[in-house]
Amino acid sequence: MARAKKPTKKELDLLSTIVEATLSESFVYASEKETAKLVELGLVEINVTMTDDDGNVATRATEEGMSTMNQTAETASAEATETKTAPS
Repeated sequence: MARAKKPTKKELDLLSTIVEATLSESFVYASEKETAKLVELGLVEINVTMTDDDGNVATRATEEGMSTMNQTAETASAEATETKTAPS
């Protein structure tokens, strides 16, 4: 079985929000459609027994999800540094 592709920018933004909530010992309500790839990649887990009035499910980041966000932030920081120090 082939692994899913990397998360899109929109999915990474959602993952960032979910990671923040998880680190605060909380969770985010999100639609199963929005989180499907993140679940498939093992970056978040959902609890379908906990839903809000709109049918969104409780979602929290896994260790893999938190690690992915740390790597993404480090890569972005390194790229920003390279851009600032690149010769003209």
